[in-house]
Amino acid sequence: YVVLQPGEALFLAAHVPHAYLSGDCVECMACSDNVVRAGCTPKFKDVPTLCAMLDYTGAAPAQQLLSFAESREAGFSRRRYNPPVPELDVERVVAEQAEFTLPARTGPSLVLVSEGRVALRANDDAPAQSPAAAAANSACGPLAAGSVVFVAAGTALHATESVPGTTLFRASCEVSVA
Repeated sequence: YVVLQPGEALFLAAHVPHAYLSGDCVECMACSDNVVRAGCTPKFKDVPTLCAMLDYTGAAPAQQLLSFAESREAGFSRRRYNPPVPELDVERVVAEQAEFTLPARTGPSLVLVSEGRVALRANDDAPAQSPAAAAANSACGPLAAGSVVFVAAGTALHATESVPGTTLFRASCEVSVA
């Protein structure tokens, strides 16, 4: 088993089983339609299919830990993880000031507030849209821990009303522009 320290991340390739024994984590999964369960859930379990598809190759925990790059920006610090797949980009952002701006990404993003609170606005002064906010056509915030918003490709986010230490995770699908 692996015990991760706060801020650490690991990458598990397709067909590698995993389970959480304790603690909290942010799990990002690339496009897939093949979640197969074997136990510890009231959901449908397909043990024969799971056993047939699993990759039984072992690897030391240190080989599965993700590298990351850390930076300080105006008003926040960032830890950008480097998964070995091109379709997924994940970063942790920690607020250091009440206001800051996250740069736009070339692809769409999901932003999860994991700690603290923050209000988010798109760079064009239109509100970033959670499903509820989109339906109500209202501003997105203040958002508390557990809130998730969708951010369209090419949209920078301006954060306001942030409490120092507020932590966001942004998962993006980067798109190459031809």
